[in-house]
Amino acid sequence: MAGENGLTQQGQRIASAPWNGFWLPYSITHEVTAEIPGGNWHTFVDCQMANVGQQIAVK
Repeated sequence: MAGENGLTQQGQRIASAPWNGFWLPYSITHEVTAEIPGGNWHTFVDCQMANVGQQIAVK
């Protein structure tokens, strides 16, 4: 997270990029194999970037 001067605590400047913004999830999937020692515990989230004022496409 950048401070007021636009720099992180490490002094790096964060540019505006496609991953910065408001994202709306439209699918959340859990993969859990709890009965297996060391089994998977993953969550997958599919999102769509949403800008204020734009219509959101729904699948």
